[in-house]
Amino acid sequence: MKKNNFVMMLVALAVMLVLPACGNDEPDWRDRDVTVEYEMLNHVCDNGAADASVAKVKNKLVFHRADLTADVLMQLNGENFAVKGLKLKLDDETGRYTCSAASTSNSRIANLAMNVDFNEQSMDIYYTVDGKRRVMSTMPQVFFLGNSSTLTYDDGKTSNDKASIYTFDINPASMTATMKVSPLTNEQVFLVFETIIARSIPVKATPDGYELEAERPEVVSVLRRIDSSAGTLTTTDARDSNGHQLYPMSGMKAKLSLVSGVHETTFTMGSVEEKTQPFTVQAKGTFYKEKNIK
Repeated sequence: MKKNNFVMMLVALAVMLVLPACGNDEPDWRDRDVTVEYEMLNHVCDNGAADASVAKVKNKLVFHRADLTADVLMQLNGENFAVKGLKLKLDDETGRYTCSAASTSNSRIANLAMNVDFNEQSMDIYYTVDGKRRVMSTMPQVFFLGNSSTLTYDDGKTSNDKASIYTFDINPASMTATMKVSPLTNEQVFLVFETIIARSIPVKATPDGYELEAERPEVVSVLRRIDSSAGTLTTTDARDSNGHQLYPMSGMKAKLSLVSGVHETTFTMGSVEEKTQPFTVQAKGTFYKEKNIK
């Protein structure tokens, strides 16, 4: 019976794939162009410079399904730069499209590398302008996966967490960032921080990426606590009824490399609850997208 059901599912899938190409003399859906606009951050520096600038822009991409090419309209310092006919390659494992071109249809744009993920609705594009300005254009939210975090407690013991995601939202207007860690497991007291959010962290743009540092960032934490003896699960926020911070963060530092795609972050989580020991987190992870930067 299970085998018959599986065969019927395959037949249904085949019909779904064939039907859009039949009838009404309409173009095959797989040949239709897709046009998308992304709000992005331009991280710009001159070759050999010691500093960088950050600005929010909109990039437009027209994806030609028929021949797997793309036209991109990019913005930089008020100028528009159009690049046409970029050949894309589909990564079967990740489902995203990549492109690498030493030269382009626009003589001012070279050394271009691009990743487009229609499932995640994200894009990042790296290129040089006039052989001098290096642009790293990413989404405002920068994700780091594959994080390896080490938690060190006051009593000298350590534990490891390898399942967390680190997200950094960069605000170029205020040059501040919001860091979100989700989740983070404290094995010593069997707690899972479902979400840790640190806001208004000062940001410095560097040629490599960003540096974040705040001695006492504003924190909003959602704690999921499991009582193994009672078999219950309760949720509390980061502050008590009097508004006091239950899990204050201190010594927050992070280096985000848009070039190598790696971040290194450290912070200490304190506690006003006697049962919870303060702990220091040292995390390292990889950028959400893999890069082919020239």
